[in-house]
Amino acid sequence: MRQNTGDIIEVMKRIGGTAEFVKMPAREAAALASTFLTLGSSAEVAATAANAVMRELSIATMQPKRFQKGLAAIGMSAEKVQRDMSKNATGTIQKVLDALNNLPEEKRLTVATQLFGKEYGDDIAKLATGVQEYRRQLELAASDKAIGSMAREHQARLQTTTAQWEIAKNVITEVGVNIGTVLLPSVNQAI
Repeated sequence: MRQNTGDIIEVMKRIGGTAEFVKMPAREAAALASTFLTLGSSAEVAATAANAVMRELSIATMQPKRFQKGLAAIGMSAEKVQRDMSKNATGTIQKVLDALNNLPEEKRLTVATQLFGKEYGDDIAKLATGVQEYRRQLELAASDKAIGSMAREHQARLQTTTAQWEIAKNVITEVGVNIGTVLLPSVNQAI
């Protein structure tokens, strides 16, 4: 699925707090967002699923029995996953995805649902299947080509007719406010 920088920005606005909480660098969070988008998720689904994967793994020891069973099915412990998330969130997510991907296909969705709930299990199972795409996105995010891409998107948006019209309206409003501020004392005095 074709995505654009605007979709990634939209997802980043929604996942930034969680990514910061788990100490995931913005580029790596953008790669996670981009992977979900590339695999066919909408910006909203990408954001909620990315938040879920970061949040659920970072509080692994607080999770219910179904989560613990899911971790056991992929050979991991809640204590280690939670500890690893605090040190290297991206690496830990990749390990979980690899472990999910190594399960027989008929068990993958079940275990992903145990770990991330009915709402996100299918999205995470799809991400596990696309873990190589996630790695590719991480490489792209770390490349020189990624530097300044959000600034380029912002500049491209500024060049649209709608943006130019909004800028013109803002300038006219500002001029009106400035004129009113200068003339208002004189008008008040004359009245």
